[in-house]
Amino acid sequence: MKNKINLFILLFLVITSINLLSAVSIDPIEQGQPAELYQTCNNCTFCNLTKATTPNGTILVSNIEFTQDPPTYYFHILNESNTTTIGIYKYCYNCGNLEQSETGCIDFEVTPDGFATNLSKMWVNIFFLIFFIILIAATNHLVKKINFKKWNDSIIQKYLTKNIVKVVLSALLYNIMKNIYIIYYLLGLPIFLILMDLARVYNISVIITPMIVFFYIYLGLGIPIVGIVFLSYIQEWIHEMMELVKNMDWGIDQ
Repeated sequence: MKNKINLFILLFLVITSINLLSAVSIDPIEQGQPAELYQTCNNCTFCNLTKATTPNGTILVSNIEFTQDPPTYYFHILNESNTTTIGIYKYCYNCGNLEQSETGCIDFEVTPDGFATNLSKMWVNIFFLIFFIILIAATNHLVKKINFKKWNDSIIQKYLTKNIVKVVLSALLYNIMKNIYIIYYLLGLPIFLILMDLARVYNISVIITPMIVFFYIYLGLGIPIVGIVFLSYIQEWIHEMMELVKNMDWGIDQ
């Protein structure tokens, strides 16, 4: 009988220790927003937040008693001024009762949007960044090998044979390749967006704001400037082509 009682007591202690604490993680927190640090305990008489630290190990708060509400839920609200840095934070606890206690630490992540960092997305960004850089280099190499005079002559021949669709398409592509800065500008847009996203992921906060400002300038001034310059070149090219065709017609009439 005594052995059975001892066994019952042992099982009770094991079950109690298993159910003492249950919180092992918390959801990601949006940068600059309050963070609720918590622990749940079924039979604790005390629960303390021993410390909370930033990604670089700086202690934000220490030796604070958790607020208890309801009876099994213990929490502390970390002020939004303490979550301005993106990265992995940590808070440690010491909770229990007169018979037993448990200590430990829980990591939580602060991200720009409150969602967990997607490492696969980060590698996708790096892949596309390399892809666009290679595409710019390949385009630059291709342009150097293009015989624009021969291409221009072929457009004239298409015009003379009244193949208007091919003339328009070929002329448009010709002028884009002739003014290669248009391609560089367009490829610069996704590259800039990728760099901004990587800066947020790696928390390079010193350059995020300047990059955002520059991006809006890039869009706000770049699109009208590039568009006006390109259209003026197109107009000049069409005028030259008309004069060239006109002179050819004069030569045929004579």
